[in-house]
Amino acid sequence: MLRIFVEKFVDKEHKLIRWKTLFVWGPIQALLGFFLFYFIASFAFEFLNGSLGAKYFVHNSITVGATFFLAFAYFYLLALAKVKEAYVGQPTLLGARRNEFVLPEGYSLILPWPFMGYSEIPVQPTTTELKEPMEILVSKQPEKDNDGTQPTPPVQPNPNEPPAYQVRMKISMSILWEVEPENILSYTAVDGGRAGVEKALVEVMRRSIRERAQHLSDTQVFTGQEVFATEVQKALEEDLDKNKPGMSLVKRLGIKIIKVQTVKIVPSDEELTKRYERLRSEDLDKQAETNQANHLADNLVDKFKSKGVSADMAFLGALAMTKDAKLVGVVGNAGDFTKGQVAAGEGGGR
Repeated sequence: MLRIFVEKFVDKEHKLIRWKTLFVWGPIQALLGFFLFYFIASFAFEFLNGSLGAKYFVHNSITVGATFFLAFAYFYLLALAKVKEAYVGQPTLLGARRNEFVLPEGYSLILPWPFMGYSEIPVQPTTTELKEPMEILVSKQPEKDNDGTQPTPPVQPNPNEPPAYQVRMKISMSILWEVEPENILSYTAVDGGRAGVEKALVEVMRRSIRERAQHLSDTQVFTGQEVFATEVQKALEEDLDKNKPGMSLVKRLGIKIIKVQTVKIVPSDEELTKRYERLRSEDLDKQAETNQANHLADNLVDKFKSKGVSADMAFLGALAMTKDAKLVGVVGNAGDFTKGQVAAGEGGGR
């Protein structure tokens, strides 16, 4: 009977169709309840009359009306289930959880207590994060000497101690997720409910960070926040079993990942923090210089073209006039650079 109920009153997202339960199943359930109560009352009347030896109890309009009122109150009003906004209800049958369907937000109608009940499960976006920053040990990239070469690492005196040129770093990460409506039954089937989902996500974050950090230097870790987020995203979406394609962790948990974010990466040493900040500042300065040179080169190209210089010669002339080593490197040889000077001269002469 439960299978027939699921086929008729549950939609493709495994949610009860509210209007059908309220206006179709509800009246049917109340009517069946009325017949049940009428039969019970008739049996009770016959028993009492037989015990007393007279017909003191008989059905009339009052007893029929009372029976109908009790049936409607118990099998309809007490069977109403109201689920809060941004929640779904997981039904229980005789106290045991059922995973055939869920109750959508708002009013639905199920079997009355004590036959059925429900527990509310939040489905709004949730953020799961590492409660404490994860500490990892990564290879420290040594500073370069004045000649541009890196110094030779010293011999490690004690093999039981951490290797030279290593540093401890702390990483904070979070995952923003929500329940996937199409996989709601998978979510409600997770042991521990929401706590079980968050536990699985934390384990994936820690494992992915640890595995990825083994292949990065300290500077790469400090400047590569997206690397860890991408690694976690990949681990969440890859197949858990090669024999079951398409069954990823997020699908097994019944959730959808909205965003994976590396919140913060900091070294445990203050001096290293200053060093990384200096490296990041240098990278930003170099990027700003490159952007400024590109902007200047674009303006010069437009100016040369307005003077009647061909597009190729205008580009070479712009390279020559910006005198930017990176931009000149795009041309690649002295012959082309000389053409750039000629182009600049031609542009200036016109």
